[in-house]
Amino acid sequence: MPCKKTVGTHCCGELVCHLTSPGKGTCKQCLPAGAFCFKSSECCSKNCFIKCK
Repeated sequence: MPCKKTVGTHCCGELVCHLTSPGKGTCKQCLPAGAFCFKSSECCSKNCFIKCK
């Protein structure tokens, strides 16, 4: 499902938005290493400091 990490275009359930370019992304179960993150629970590694580690 497409997403933008904005209030009106978020992912359903426990999915998180993985941005592939500014304003464009897809919903994923977790974010891969190097992806921009807000909190550790969004990352597959469970380790976030601006980007997933």
